[in-house]
Amino acid sequence: MIKLIKQSLLKFLKISCFMILLICPLVILESFYPKIFLNTHEFLKENSLFFIGIRFSLIFILMLTWKSWVYKIANKYQWSGDKRRFWISQQFRVTGWLIVFELLICENMPSILF
Repeated sequence: MIKLIKQSLLKFLKISCFMILLICPLVILESFYPKIFLNTHEFLKENSLFFIGIRFSLIFILMLTWKSWVYKIANKYQWSGDKRRFWISQQFRVTGWLIVFELLICENMPSILF
């Protein structure tokens, strides 16, 4: 039990350090060049179709590689055959829900339609 807690804390510490290393340059840049972040919003707004394409491409890639991900996770955690078959059968359901969330939350479709 203690070993599991130590492993979890070590993993959390590694992730936290990695995130801090990623955020530090942004904080330093904002303190020296605050106008850069005002232009970031404009950049994201102008290139929104590009980012939509990237998100849908990632969803499509997940759909194509779903079986290999399930097999890797199943082998790692020693899933039974029934559990493996269940998750393989969920491929299109998960993809569908990701697309629904993308349209409803990221693209804000209800405000466009109504």
